[in-house]
Amino acid sequence: MPSSSSSFDHNYNNNNNFASPYHHQDTSITNGNYHDEHSALLGGSNNGFTPASTSDERGSINYYGQQEVQQMASSTTQSSFLQWNLKNSEGTFCEMQESEMLKEHEQALTEWELEQKNKTFYQRWCPSLDFMTSCFRGCRGSDENPIVDDGSAELHVQRADAKPQIVPESLKPKKGHKLGELFATAICGNDITSSCLYVIGVCISYAGIWAPICLLMVSFLLFLFRSIYAEVGSAITLNGASYTLLLNTTSKKTASLAACLTIISYIATAVVSGTSAIEYLKNIPYCEQIPLIPSTVILLGIFAFLNLIGISESAFAAAIIFVFHIASLSILTVYGFLYVSATNGFEMLQRNWQLSSASFSALGIAKSIFFGFGAAMLGVTGFESSANFIEQQKPGVFPKTLRNMWSLVSFFNPVLCFISLCALPLSQLSDPKQNASLLSQVGRASAGTWLQILLSFDAALVLSGGVLTAYVGIVGLVRQMAMDRALPSFFLQVNSFRKTNHFIIILFFVLCASMVTILNGDIDALSGVYTIAFLSVMMLFAMGDFLLKYKRGQIKRDRRAKKSVIVVAIIGVGTALLANILENPEYLKYFFIYYSICAITVLAMFWRVKIMKFIIYLVYSKLKEWNIAKSVTDKILKFLVKQAKEVNSQSFIYFAKNDAISMLNKAVLYVRENELTDWIKIVHVYKTPKSEEEHIEQQKLISRLRNDCKTLDEIYPRMRIDFVAIESEKGFGPDIIRLIESRFGIRKNLMFISCPSVKFKVSDLGGVRIITNDHQN
Repeated sequence: MPSSSSSFDHNYNNNNNFASPYHHQDTSITNGNYHDEHSALLGGSNNGFTPASTSDERGSINYYGQQEVQQMASSTTQSSFLQWNLKNSEGTFCEMQESEMLKEHEQALTEWELEQKNKTFYQRWCPSLDFMTSCFRGCRGSDENPIVDDGSAELHVQRADAKPQIVPESLKPKKGHKLGELFATAICGNDITSSCLYVIGVCISYAGIWAPICLLMVSFLLFLFRSIYAEVGSAITLNGASYTLLLNTTSKKTASLAACLTIISYIATAVVSGTSAIEYLKNIPYCEQIPLIPSTVILLGIFAFLNLIGISESAFAAAIIFVFHIASLSILTVYGFLYVSATNGFEMLQRNWQLSSASFSALGIAKSIFFGFGAAMLGVTGFESSANFIEQQKPGVFPKTLRNMWSLVSFFNPVLCFISLCALPLSQLSDPKQNASLLSQVGRASAGTWLQILLSFDAALVLSGGVLTAYVGIVGLVRQMAMDRALPSFFLQVNSFRKTNHFIIILFFVLCASMVTILNGDIDALSGVYTIAFLSVMMLFAMGDFLLKYKRGQIKRDRRAKKSVIVVAIIGVGTALLANILENPEYLKYFFIYYSICAITVLAMFWRVKIMKFIIYLVYSKLKEWNIAKSVTDKILKFLVKQAKEVNSQSFIYFAKNDAISMLNKAVLYVRENELTDWIKIVHVYKTPKSEEEHIEQQKLISRLRNDCKTLDEIYPRMRIDFVAIESEKGFGPDIIRLIESRFGIRKNLMFISCPSVKFKVSDLGGVRIITNDHQN
């Protein structure tokens, strides 16, 4: 392949805005290396080119300059073609249709690519050159993975030196089976109703005779959160709960650090559920001598293995467990009331009342209720779980699951607490050794050994299901964060045996097993860590709803929570959180140990380019001074440079409806502050004009948008800002997003939009992130 001309070399060295850490900043790039893609996809007039086009049922994209490009390609070398393109069209994006020209020049293009890859890594990298290469490769795919627009998985190469990115989603929306009210309630109901198996004893140990009142207060607070969760669920019908909410209302870093709290909550869920399951299992004959800590670790390991081989939650199995669990609690309730009535159980309640009379002062009662309320909040852990799989629920089911969970907790928790106070002495109820399996003791006192065994088996079953729920939840959350580039990408790796995310599952098991060992199976300490994490998540969720009202008020929603309700809910959760911290400040130590591990990992992902720059500086400057072998130094530099380029080479898309440059600037600033990239595509989607007047107005708007992008490209010389205009008969919508995802090979979660108009629900856009509050969009 002939080498580039001198004029081309000039463009190669100066028309570059890739701010890689190893570049020598010898010149200030003020030329505005603008990569105009409008001409590529619009079909307008520019430099005498004529458009070629393609279309399907989703819309049409006009490709620019095919005839002239064919002529240039047939009359000159690839390098001179790129020189001409850079010089005369400012890096115009000419995505080609499949043609004979591509087949004729395929071998020459491959040789040119190899030549570029063999350049020394100290040379400056030209985005325009690389992007032109990707245009050719993107339209034909690789030799092993040709692109076929048949709705199957597609392969798109974005840059000549970038790893291929697989788009696993079909262009057509998936119509999977949606969960009805029973199955959806069963999945989340097992989690929240199992909490009564251990929260009643913990609450009584703090509040004494006032425990039922504390549980009723929790029920009132949960009633307030019903409207909060319902509003968020109707506005942002996407999986992820608090992480997704904060990602669309705050910065990515804030959402990621908040997600660390959810990770801790999942860890504590698995540990508390596993420990309590073993405690109840020890009440079954022939299981009394089971060691707590080794058995809990083995139980966690069993569910880790089940997840590794691909056995996760089943809605049908969850429904069977849920029905059996509710039936068991109902039997206990009936026999408990019969026992109280037949044996004059109110005498036991009176004796327990007398034992608590020493603390009947106003201060003593307030203190008991204050700390009992904080402990009782453990009984509603799992209320947020329904929001984690809201996309799998039928329309209108999510609010019903919230209602059902609230009703079950409001009935069983206070009632069973009252029966416990009538059946057992306060000294036994407050014994930490009895807390973990309290209801089985109540069942034995009410109906005999058979009910104790039934409740123990039920508790072991439903609590084990809580462990499985934690594994499924953590895999989904960590996968999403890894896809958003908030956690390392190796978490997305799947094993070849069962196609499961083994790194996530194994690491989660290690963290859970370490928590069991460090806290020595102490159910109170485990519950304390669990409660702190869970209450923090609930508080952030309520704050996120406030931000949703203020910053994303235009989002379509079916329900709205009053601001006063949100304020009272935040105060209530804050009070419960304060109570837990004041009562057991040592629990904060364990909480921060695990939270720090997660938070440091997340922050390292945001700072990884800076870290690599610092290491490159040390390697490049210090190792030479220390006379380290040059080959070793070069290998380290090459590896770090490659990693830095891969991090920054990911492109993002921002959908712009109008030419408000202030909103475009907000979008660029958001990308600069929240994403590690130097490449953003500003995409404008418009309806096919129906008249000449509309066509003229649209061309004027596109021209202004193009000029705005040029301006922004000059303002931010380190950013590559492309502009794309797409014409569609239906205009902007979910179908065109899927088309763009396929053509550019950019996942939907890497696409951004201003606050959409009321005609769209956020869930319809498939995970496109809301980053600005544009009332015109």
